[in-house]
Amino acid sequence: MFLRRIIFQLKKDNHSWKEYDELLLKRFDYNSYFVMHYLSMQIRKKNYQTDGTYSSIGVNISLTDQLMNHNVVAMNQFGCLHCSIIVSKEEFEQYLHEPIIRIRNEYYLEWLQRGYLYINNNKEIPVDLLLSLHDEFRKNGYKNEILFKQLCYKPLGIKVVFTKVLTTSEFHLAINAYDRNTGVMLAEGTVFRTAPDDVFYAHVIKNLQVIGDKLIILDFLNRPTFIIDIPGLCKGDVHIEYAGDMFNEEKQRKQDELIQQLIW
Repeated sequence: MFLRRIIFQLKKDNHSWKEYDELLLKRFDYNSYFVMHYLSMQIRKKNYQTDGTYSSIGVNISLTDQLMNHNVVAMNQFGCLHCSIIVSKEEFEQYLHEPIIRIRNEYYLEWLQRGYLYINNNKEIPVDLLLSLHDEFRKNGYKNEILFKQLCYKPLGIKVVFTKVLTTSEFHLAINAYDRNTGVMLAEGTVFRTAPDDVFYAHVIKNLQVIGDKLIILDFLNRPTFIIDIPGLCKGDVHIEYAGDMFNEEKQRKQDELIQQLIW
């Protein structure tokens, strides 16, 4: 059994959160999702074999006015070895009022580290490996960017690259077009964007095909979701056409509204 996932979230069944607005608590999980996603993707690449009792590690945040309250380490039915760590109300308030994204990111990494260390006191886990992923994340400028697809369209001498980008407030599929011979960028833009949770975007983009002079992005059922004009890219124009009902203007509008709620 390999370690495949890092889970990080608020423990919302804790009564101590009752004074906080539900949207604010939901925003925490959205804002920290890109960190959890990055660490999960990277730990899978390491092929770390556990003792066979767990495949994921979870750290839940509980709130209390007293730092000396209880921490809990447990195993759930899904093979997640998890703990609840105590964060003081004062520390959480400092996080909430922190305007600098880099520092907010450090709160997430610090709280995760506390969780690792606490779990490790009860059951050995690869703390050094996990903390090395934290360092890589920092050195990379807290970026979570994954290549989706790239292709060369020889008739027009153009190379097109699609990148999945996760940030603290949104996911977006970036498109960049380059002259195939010189490498000069011809066009750049965004195909679509959602709140930062794969429940909103993972099923929308699964594959890519070329039909004539069009790029067709397909969903998980191989149905068209977006159509992009290749000659337009050569002229610097990123024209996105919605195809089908998997994602459309109305869904984009709703996602934009949610994203606005997640921006600090």
